[in-house]
Amino acid sequence: MIITLGVDGAVLVDEFGSLALPAPKVTAVDTTAAGDAFTGCLGAVVAKGYPFRKALPYALCAGALSVTTVGAQPSIPNWNDLNALKGKVFGLDD
Repeated sequence: MIITLGVDGAVLVDEFGSLALPAPKVTAVDTTAAGDAFTGCLGAVVAKGYPFRKALPYALCAGALSVTTVGAQPSIPNWNDLNALKGKVFGLDD
């Protein structure tokens, strides 16, 4: 189970326990696609074979990046932007 907390991040609960991660700090200009970007990214990264615990930072970054651009479709980030923000915020390497 994953509970999104907006600017406060998200909490994942699985067979290993709970994991709370913060949302990357960004300046929001349009929150229209934040949930869609989060969910779509989570599904895409899990489909690539990542476990949910490794996919969650990507999803948080997707949601955060999406609010920095006006409009739904133009705000969906690409893989390079996700990796750059994930590395900066979470310092995680795959």
